[in-house]
Amino acid sequence: MHHQFPVLQSITPSNMPGVYQMFDTRGKILYVGKAKNLKKRIASYAQIIQSDSKTRALLSKVSRMEVTITHNETEALLLECNLIKTHHPPYNILLRDDKSYPYLHLSSHHDFPYLRLHRGTHTGDGTYFGPYTTLSSMRHTMSQLQKIFQVRQCNDTYYKNRTRPCLQYQIKRCTAPCVGYITKEDYQESVNRLRLFLHGKNRQLITQLTQAMHKASQEQLFEKAAYYRDQIAHLHQLQEEQSVIGSGQDADVLAVAIAENTACIHVMSVRGGKVTSSRSYYPRMQLNNTPHDVLCAFIGQYYIGFRHIHIPPVVVLDRALLDRQYWEQAIMEHTGQRVRLQRGGHGARALLLRSVRKTAQQNLILHRNQRHAKRMQQLWHKAFGCPHTPERWECFDISHFAGDQTVASCVVFTREGPAKTEYKIFNITDVSSGDDCAALEQALTRHYKRRLKEAHLLPDVLLIDGGAAQFQRAARVLELLSISGVLLLGIKKGVHRRADEDTVFTVHGDYLDRHRHPAVMKWLQHMRDEAHRFALFRHRYKQRKKITRSTLLDIPGIGEIRCKKLLRHYGGLQGIMQADIQQLSATPSMNTHLAQSLYQALHS
Repeated sequence: MHHQFPVLQSITPSNMPGVYQMFDTRGKILYVGKAKNLKKRIASYAQIIQSDSKTRALLSKVSRMEVTITHNETEALLLECNLIKTHHPPYNILLRDDKSYPYLHLSSHHDFPYLRLHRGTHTGDGTYFGPYTTLSSMRHTMSQLQKIFQVRQCNDTYYKNRTRPCLQYQIKRCTAPCVGYITKEDYQESVNRLRLFLHGKNRQLITQLTQAMHKASQEQLFEKAAYYRDQIAHLHQLQEEQSVIGSGQDADVLAVAIAENTACIHVMSVRGGKVTSSRSYYPRMQLNNTPHDVLCAFIGQYYIGFRHIHIPPVVVLDRALLDRQYWEQAIMEHTGQRVRLQRGGHGARALLLRSVRKTAQQNLILHRNQRHAKRMQQLWHKAFGCPHTPERWECFDISHFAGDQTVASCVVFTREGPAKTEYKIFNITDVSSGDDCAALEQALTRHYKRRLKEAHLLPDVLLIDGGAAQFQRAARVLELLSISGVLLLGIKKGVHRRADEDTVFTVHGDYLDRHRHPAVMKWLQHMRDEAHRFALFRHRYKQRKKITRSTLLDIPGIGEIRCKKLLRHYGGLQGIMQADIQQLSATPSMNTHLAQSLYQALHS
C-alpha cells in the first residue's frame, strides 16, 4: 500500500517521541498526532489503511508530513494539544464549545401563554428559564410542571386550529384553553404560580397553595383541596437536594459513549460533596476513533486547552487511560495543579460514575435523534415545502390471497422510527373479493372515525401503498371525515417492482424527485415495506388458522370446548369417525341429538 501513498515514504523519522503533522496541497494542517516512537507510529499507517477507509481518505489528501521531535512524551502531549487548539485540524477529534443549552420558554404575548422547550438564541418575547445541563433532567422537570400547573405546551398553529381537547387534557396535563374550558383569569393564576416556582420563590408559592387548600376545604370543595394538596407534594419532591459524596472532596467524573461515529462525553463536577455542574460534550470526529481516543483528546483539550478556575484533585474515569502518568504530568506542568486520573471508584463514587455513564449513553441517543430531526426537517421542507418536520407518519397497506382473508395494516412512525406499540390490523369484511380500494376505504374510515371520536392525534403524513385508484379513495375518506392538515402521499412500484422504480406522488399530481431527495424516498420506502410486512404477517396467520381449524367446528352445536373434549377422548378425528352414534352419545358433554348430527356430518 506504500506506493499508493508516497507521503508515507517521504520522511524518515527517528525512534524518538514527538509530534507529526499532515498537510494538504494548500499547506493547511489536516491532522496532528503524537507518538512515543515516531518511526513506528508512521509506519503503522501502512497496516491501518488496509482496513480503515476513513484513514485512506485522509492520506489521499495529504501532500506532505512534518515531524517535531520532543524530549519526552509529556512534551509531545502538550505540543499536540497546543497545535490542535491553534489550528483546529479537521481530522482530529475536536471539542466544540456548544452553547446551545436547553431552556424553558414561558411566552407573554398570549392571553393563554405556553411553556415549551427552547434551544438557540432568545429572540422571542416572554421569559427564559435555565439553562438546564441535560435534556433528561429538563424533560423530567417539564413533565412535573405539566402535572402540577397544567399550562399548555402546544405551538400556536396547533393551538389555534383545535376544535376539541387533545390528549394532554385527558391525562390532566393541560386545562384546554384552546376550546374555552378555563377562564383567562384562572389560567393566569396558574401561570403566575408557575412563574413563582421557576423564579425560585418556592416558599411563597407553597404558602399560597396551602392557603388555597385550607380555603377550599372550609368551603367543602374537597376535590379542589385535594388538587392543591397534590401540587404541594409534587413541589416538595422537586425541591429535594441530594448530597453525593459525604466526604466533601472535589472531583470530576467523566464517561464516554460512542456509536456510529458520534461521541458523547459527560462531565459531572462535584464540589463540596454536591453536584455543581453536569454537562455533555459532543466532539467532532472524522476518523474511526475508539472511546479511548475520544477520552484522551477530551482530557487534553478540556484540562489543558481550556481555561479553568479550578481543577479538582481527582478525575474519575469510566475506563483505563493508557500512559496515565504522562497525562497527569502534562496537566501539572501546564496548570501547576496536581491531578490524579483514576479509573472507577468505590462507594459513592462508583454509584456516581454509573449515573454519569448512563447519562452519557442517554444523551448520545438524544443528540443523534436531534441531529436526525434537524436533517429530516430540512429534507421535508425541500421535498414538499413543509414548514415543520412531521411528528407522526401513518402508512396503510392491504394484503390478501386471491381475495381471501383480506386484512389492512396501519403502521405508525415518529421521528425516532417505527412506533410498533401503535400498529393496527383491520380484518376486512363485507367487501367484494379482491377489491383493494373498498378494503382500504373501510380500514381508513374505521381508523379515523375512532381517532376523531377519542380525540387522538392525527398523522401529519398519510402514506398509501398503491396506485391512483387507492390514492383517490383515501383522499375521499379524508374529505368525508372533514380531516384537513394531513399531507397525503401515494407510493407505487414500477413495472419490474424494483426499489429504484418506486414513485411517490401527491394529491396535486406532483412526483417526488428521488435523485434530489434520496433520504426522504428511503424513509417512505422503509415505511411502506414495514406496512407490507405487518399486513403479510397477519394475513399468513389467518391463513394458517383457517387451514389448521378443525372441520368439527363447522358442525352445528360443536364449539371449541366440545371439539377439544372429543379430540382428546378419541385421540383425533380418525377415532371420532370410527365411533358409532351410541358411542358418541356416551362421550362427555355429548347427547343423542348432537351425536346423530355429528355422525351424519362425518359420514355424509
